[in-house]
Amino acid sequence: MHRKWLLTAFVWFFVAASLGLLLRVSLFYNLSFTFNYKFMLHAHSHVMFMGWLFNLLYIALVGTFINPAAAPRRYAALFYIFQVSVAGMLLAFPVQGYAAVSIAFSTLHVFADYLFAFRFFKDTENPNHSSNYALLFARWAVVFMVLSTIGPYGLGYAMANGLQNTAFYHLCIYFYLHFQYNGWLIFGITALVLHHLAQAGVALPALQMQWFLRLMVFSCVVSFSLSALFTHPPLWVYVAGLVSGSMQAVSILLTAPLIWQHRSRFGASGSITRWLFGLSALSFVLKALLQLASAFAPVADFAFQHRNIIIAYLHLVFLGVGTFFFLAYFAQNGLLSFKLPVVRCATFLLLGGFVITQTLLILQLYFSVEWLLALATAFLPASALLFTAAAAQSNTVYKTNQNG
Repeated sequence: MHRKWLLTAFVWFFVAASLGLLLRVSLFYNLSFTFNYKFMLHAHSHVMFMGWLFNLLYIALVGTFINPAAAPRRYAALFYIFQVSVAGMLLAFPVQGYAAVSIAFSTLHVFADYLFAFRFFKDTENPNHSSNYALLFARWAVVFMVLSTIGPYGLGYAMANGLQNTAFYHLCIYFYLHFQYNGWLIFGITALVLHHLAQAGVALPALQMQWFLRLMVFSCVVSFSLSALFTHPPLWVYVAGLVSGSMQAVSILLTAPLIWQHRSRFGASGSITRWLFGLSALSFVLKALLQLASAFAPVADFAFQHRNIIIAYLHLVFLGVGTFFFLAYFAQNGLLSFKLPVVRCATFLLLGGFVITQTLLILQLYFSVEWLLALATAFLPASALLFTAAAAQSNTVYKTNQNG
C-alpha cells in the first residue's frame, strides 16, 4: 500500500516541478500559448505542498504511528480523497484561480484533514503518550494542520466581501502556509526523527525533550507575527517575532548536540542517506536563522520587496528541509534505494538543481540570469521523473514478489 502511495506522491512531485519550470520559462520567453501566471502559480504551490509534501508526511505518520490492524481501509480512503482534491485543484486553479471550483476541492481537502485528525488521535490513544515525545510531536503536527485551515475560511470571507486586495486577504494565505510548514511539516518531521532514535534504542533526556517541545510550540504559534510584518504593525508585533525566533534558536541549541551525538543512526558515514539527512538539518537551521533575522524591520521590508527572496525561502523549506528529509527517510525504511543508478542520478539532479536555483535566485537581484535560472529549474522535473520511474519499478517488483 505505502509503495503505491509513495509512487502517487512522486507523480505529483513531477507535475509540480513541471509547472514550476513552465512558470520560470514564461517570464522571459514568449510561449505559443497563454495562461494566467498567478492562477498557474496557485496550481504549482498547491500541488507541490498537498500532492508532494503533505502526502509524504501522511504516508510516514500513518506508517509509523498507526497500528496496521487499526482500520487501514479508513486511512486508504482518506488518502484517495486527498488525491481527488489535489487533482481537482490542479485542474481548477489554472483556469479560475481562487474561485468556486478550486475552493470546493480545497474544502474537500480540509474536511478530509479533519477526518484524519480525528482518526489519528483516536488510534494513537495511549496512557503513556505524555512521555512519548515522538508521538507528542506527531499529535502537535496534526493540531497545527487543523489550525491552518482557519486560513482558507478567512479567504472565503475575504473573497465574498471583495477584500482580495487587502492585508487581511494576504494574512489569511500566510496563516495557512505558516501553520502548514512551520507546524504540520516541521513537527511531523521532528516526530519521525525522535521515533527513529527511540526505535534505535536512544533515550534522550526527558527534561530537555519537555523544554524542546514547549519552546517549539511557543515559537510556532507566536512566529506567525513574522508573517504580518509586511503590514508595518505596532512595535509589539516585531518584539513577538524576535522572541519567537529566539525561542526557536534556543530549542535548536538545546537539541542539536543530542542529535549530533547519534548521527550514526541516520545512515553510514559518507552515504547519500546521511548527506540528505544532514542537508535537511542544515536547511532547517538556515530557515530558523532567516526567520530570526526577519524580525528586524529592514530585513523584513527587503524580503517582502523582493519576490525572489520569498521564493528562495519557500524552496529552502519545501525542497531543502522537506524533500531531502523524506528521500532519506524512505530510503532508510526500504521504500527507496540509492543503490539504483536511476535513483542516484535523480538525487544528484535534485541537489544540483536546488543549489544552482537558490544561488541564481539571489544573484538575480543584481544580474540578469533568467535563462540560466530556467535551465537549472529544468533539473527538478527531470529529477522528479527519474524518481517516479524508480518508484514505479519498485512497486512493480514488489507486486511481482508478493504474487509469486
